[in-house]
Amino acid sequence: MRCACLLACYTARLAAMNRARKALSPPPALTIAPSRGSPLLLFAWTVGERIVPGNWLPVILLALGGKVPGRA
Repeated sequence: MRCACLLACYTARLAAMNRARKALSPPPALTIAPSRGSPLLLFAWTVGERIVPGNWLPVILLALGGKVPGRA
């Protein structure tokens, strides 16, 4: 259930940032992003979710998988 709640919060954050990027110039939009993500991070930490991954391989593969095909 916590995962579903965090997913809903993250999705709402992404939608809000998408609207902010369309309406604002980059510096204000970049200022808003951390301020909106911080409560989500605090909530996850409060309910006992792991913040730093124990296994970095999926994170690295996700980063490479998102950047390498986009460059080709």
